[in-house]
Amino acid sequence: MSPLPVEAARARLIEGSSTGMEAFLDFSVADGYRVIGNVDTHWISLVAATMGVRNSWRPWLRGTLEPDGTGSRLAGTLGWAPLVKVFSALWFTGVALAFLTLAGRAATLTWSGDVTGADLLLCLPPLGMMLVFAGLITWTTHSGRRDEAYLRAWLAERLQIGG
Repeated sequence: MSPLPVEAARARLIEGSSTGMEAFLDFSVADGYRVIGNVDTHWISLVAATMGVRNSWRPWLRGTLEPDGTGSRLAGTLGWAPLVKVFSALWFTGVALAFLTLAGRAATLTWSGDVTGADLLLCLPPLGMMLVFAGLITWTTHSGRRDEAYLRAWLAERLQIGG
């Protein structure tokens, strides 16, 4: 909840955020963070970014400002960007299918008694890729918690929301 009417709240969000290009060209960030995104009359898409740090898995706010009595309410979700969700699912699924195919082949060859060490070793690269990807997602999601906390505090200040 914000005591500000929708248009005033929207203006405060626009005033405090930057487009991606503006943030890229501006190095005068006091605390190392910049809120980047778009605030439109119909939707809001914002992310808190640590300048100089690339993290595709940082949380994005996607939502709308809705009237609520004399004030407004921000309704939306915080999470990965849709393209990141799709990429992550497709990449992980592809590598998992490769692993399952190679493991199934090795199991079939083991059953028939024709397995070699090379057949078993072929299972390791996709397994390693899945583990590295899972670790990368875990690490970047964990490091994105600071970005989420900053974005929540920034929104609270901009919209004058209590606690």
